[in-house]
Order: sequence, then structure tokens, then C-alpha cells
Amino acid sequence: MLEDISSYASLLLPVFAGILLVLLIILVLRILSFISRVDKTVINIDEILDVSKEYLGDLKTTVHTINNVSMSVEAVRVTLERMIKKYYRKAVTEVAEVKAWIKQFMEKNAQPEETTEVVVRKEDKKDD
Repeated sequence: MLEDISSYASLLLPVFAGILLVLLIILVLRILSFISRVDKTVINIDEILDVSKEYLGDLKTTVHTINNVSMSVEAVRVTLERMIKKYYRKAVTEVAEVKAWIKQFMEKNAQPEETTEVVVRKEDKKDD
């Protein structure tokens, strides 16, 4: 019985070894295919990174331009705000001066005038 098992094992051992060898070859081929795909992916990623760097360079120029425009708009806003405040203060003082002049004019005209008495003569009364 032991000899039968040994004879069967000696016959099956090369078959199993062949199957394992085929499986190992398939595994190695798949690993090589995977490595090839990874290499292609890395190359594509490098190309994408190069294109991205170019776009980032263009974007940097655009952002710089937008930043300059933004700073110019802020400078105009600050200048306009200062001008408006200056003219507002000037207008307030001028309105106060005009108000004072009008008040002074009104006070001058509001002083009582000399009253004139009307004297009625007797002769004028007779006509009535």
C-alpha cells in the first residue's frame, strides 16, 4: 500500500509541478503587465504635471494682473472716499455760513422800523 501511494505520488508530482509552473508563469506575466501599465500611468502623470505647470504659469500671470487691478480699484475707492469726505465737510461749513448769513440778514430786517404817526388834520375830516 505504501508502495502504491509512492508510485502514484511519483506520477502526480511532475503533473503538479507543471501546473504550478504554468500558474507561476501566468502570475509573472500578469505582474509584468501590471508593471507596464504602472509605467505608462507614471509617464501620463508626468505629462499631465508638465501641462499643469504651464497652466499654473499662465494662471500666475492672470492672478498677478487681477491683483494689480484690484489694488488699483482699492486706490480709486480710497481716493474717492477722501474726496467725498473733504467735499462733504466743505459743504457743511458753507451751508453753516449761508445759514449764518441768512440769519443775520433776517435779524437785520426784523428790527422794528421807525413808526410814523399819521396825523389827521381837522380839515381832512370835514371832507368826510
